[in-house]
Amino acid sequence: MTVQAERMAFTDLDDPLMFIDPFPRYAELRRSAPVSRVRAPLATGMRAKGYMLTRYDDVLAMHADPRLSSDVMRNDRIGRLRWLIPKPIRLLTETMATKDDPEHQRLRRLVHKAFTPKRVAGLTDDITCIARELIDQLAQAGEVDLVSDFAVPFP
Repeated sequence: MTVQAERMAFTDLDDPLMFIDPFPRYAELRRSAPVSRVRAPLATGMRAKGYMLTRYDDVLAMHADPRLSSDVMRNDRIGRLRWLIPKPIRLLTETMATKDDPEHQRLRRLVHKAFTPKRVAGLTDDITCIARELIDQLAQAGEVDLVSDFAVPFP
């Protein structure tokens, strides 16, 4: 059965309710519309449009489907123009999150041991220190942009 996109359920991930308590909306979608249209905010201030899956088994099936891909540079119109994109920006597209298997699995195996629960717990003091330093800088700045002044340097 094919569902026309204009009749599908829609969720705006920039809606304040989605920040306060998104879980009732997710539960409703899992029950009544496991595939729905979505609009999401981007760091650029623009909004991305797409589709959201809310059932675990559907997400697993999607990731196993070779017709679907995370590799924007290989499978999107922008990929044909990759030579026009400055190298620092191009490098942002070469992450584990934007790769399909087997490349995704290869990269994941490389970093997997660095992110065990025990290793991450051992970083808590350093992470807290960095966050406090950034917050102190924000307090002195007066007006801030949380994305560029905190979220970008924090990782």
